[in-house]
Amino acid sequence: MIGTVLALGGGGFSTLDAASPLDDHLLSLTGAERPKVCFVPTASGDADPYIERFLAAFVERAETSVLSLFCHDPWGYRDPSVLLEWVGSGDLPSGYAVDQHTALVFTDGQLVEAVSEQPGHPAYRVERVGDEVVETELPVRLLA
Repeated sequence: MIGTVLALGGGGFSTLDAASPLDDHLLSLTGAERPKVCFVPTASGDADPYIERFLAAFVERAETSVLSLFCHDPWGYRDPSVLLEWVGSGDLPSGYAVDQHTALVFTDGQLVEAVSEQPGHPAYRVERVGDEVVETELPVRLLA
């Protein structure tokens, strides 16, 4: 069992100056008063401003950590073996894509839903069929 993973395509704390519906939804998924939230900023190359925005958005609301796959100081290096094991074992499936302001919610490796904080931002299942790449748009629930 790996629990719940929210895979963001951007948005939330990274683009808004105030609390966002994606950030609020992420925290509500835990059911905890002070949940643990780990940020994996790989798409930005572990850029300092991106990590600082994450910390500013969540430090008062959650126990935060940063998984730096680039071994970037001062954030330190956290052993990525659990995350890599989830992806490598198929517990977190590959083959999904999301637009900015959209996220995929996985529970124990199964896609539960796609959610968005703004209308018009899709999510896709991406598969190889023969020599072609097929993108199938997924239903996306708009967060209030």
